[in-house]
Amino acid sequence: MANVKLKASSVLLLALLSGCGSEKKPPELTDSNPDDDRTPVVPVEPIVPPEPVVPPEPVVPPEPVVPPEPVVPPEPVVPALDISAINAIREAEFSPYSVLKDSETLTLDAALATSAQERVTALISTEMFSEYDYGSVEVNTLLIEPKQDVGEIRYLSLNALVTVSDAALAWQQQGSSFDISNFDLNTKRYVTACSDSQPCYNYAQIVTERASKIGCASDVYEQGPLAGQAVMVCLFDKTFVPRYRAYNMFSLPDQEHASYTDRHNEHRQKHYQNKGLYFNEILQLEAQDFADISTKLGLWRHSKGANEQNPELKDQGENLHLGGGRSSIAGPIDSFYSNEVGNLVDAGVSGSSTCKDNKVCGHMTQVAWQKTRLVGCAQSFYFDPVNGNKKNNWITVCRYWPGGNYSGQRFACPPQGSDDILEEAPYLALPYAANDVVPFTEALLNKELVLIENTQKRSNSSDCSITQGIPAAIALGKSQQIDSFTMKTYNVAADGKIKRTLEPREINDVVYKINDLGQLSLTGVSDSYFGATVEINMTILSQRTDGSYIVELEYQTDEQGSGGPANVPDASGRGIYLMQ
Repeated sequence: MANVKLKASSVLLLALLSGCGSEKKPPELTDSNPDDDRTPVVPVEPIVPPEPVVPPEPVVPPEPVVPPEPVVPPEPVVPALDISAINAIREAEFSPYSVLKDSETLTLDAALATSAQERVTALISTEMFSEYDYGSVEVNTLLIEPKQDVGEIRYLSLNALVTVSDAALAWQQQGSSFDISNFDLNTKRYVTACSDSQPCYNYAQIVTERASKIGCASDVYEQGPLAGQAVMVCLFDKTFVPRYRAYNMFSLPDQEHASYTDRHNEHRQKHYQNKGLYFNEILQLEAQDFADISTKLGLWRHSKGANEQNPELKDQGENLHLGGGRSSIAGPIDSFYSNEVGNLVDAGVSGSSTCKDNKVCGHMTQVAWQKTRLVGCAQSFYFDPVNGNKKNNWITVCRYWPGGNYSGQRFACPPQGSDDILEEAPYLALPYAANDVVPFTEALLNKELVLIENTQKRSNSSDCSITQGIPAAIALGKSQQIDSFTMKTYNVAADGKIKRTLEPREINDVVYKINDLGQLSLTGVSDSYFGATVEINMTILSQRTDGSYIVELEYQTDEQGSGGPANVPDASGRGIYLMQ
């Protein structure tokens, strides 16, 4: 029995040893074992992280509804006309003179064409036709207001059809007797537009060297005595001036005008600042006119009388130079100055015009005359003077405005200190430009302003001291009145003679306007001066560091009331004022 038990224990031990370290697998669930009720183990799905929360888009308010811009009708376009026939006339007229080659061709200008159309419309509205009145050209206005410098020619067709070629042919036929060298020995002047009895102003305008642009337009009369006929108007950027020849074989280029103007200013700056000269075309025409008369008649002297100096342009100065060859005008200007400045008693240091005995100083003093603002020079050649005088020489003529060399007066005054607004006042180019002047404004005129005229003693024996006048009060925003405005007026003295006086006057009922440049124009009535109408024009030249202004002022009286004496001249004046 013992052997049996041992054997049984060995079997059990073997059984235990055989199961040690092995994994006991559960019975598989199969379809062959449907009775097994154990729940199968389902694998767990992996945990997916939630989608990130995206904030909602901000709500954008809708764009405001902008109403459409109103439709602006385009400016009417004036059709361009063929001007080749007019340029052909200029080419034929200028061809003998190489100096005029660059001036032959006019260019079309849209603004001039539009203005021409406006003038055509205005002319047709009258139901009449007339030639342009060249007698209305005022040289003294062109001197400082060349923006009014517009030439005009007109043509009336016999029917409703008109071309520039038709008009040009008629204008050319009108000028068939035009001769640029035609000189009248009786009047001692050049004939500028065919003849006095039958002037050819239209042709002279076409060949005016000054013009460089043109614009033409036409239309048909619809009613009146000219119904069915067409009219053409051509405008030029520069007008023919009947007193002067339309062109000149001795014309100077623009760079020459700039050169002699600069040379004047180099010498002027040796005595003062801020008072440079400006070239002026009308003065250049005046200089050319007298230069040509001089070379034709063999003159060698200064101009005299209305025949040789336009009476419309008062207060001109003049310098002359004679030479055997033509040279730059800057050379004679140097001669005027350098040859004579040492002839002054103190070499011009003090500004005195006093000249040493038996010496000449007048050319130099005109070059450096402080009050002169504009210059224009020209040259001409003594081809065959009627008296043979100065033959084969060149003359140079310079004209100045305002003129200098007043007897006993200084050509310049030295600065008089920080309050010398006459020295401080700048010379600006004429005509004034919008960017040059300080504009008047309504806000400025709403203030009560004070005007004080500054004058200076300029005799050779004076010390150039400055005198301030009686302050004048301007109240345009309130009372439309100017108090204590000092004018050079005229009265009849006890002996019956007319006497000029300097008195403060009241100006009432003032009406004013500010133009496009910012200049101020005033018109009022001076009851204290026989009810005369007073016109005042003011330009602000500069503003000072203390806020005050330097003003150029001009005044003129017209139409004296019934209480005024007969034959009393109009009062007028020009000056520099301090405005506070």
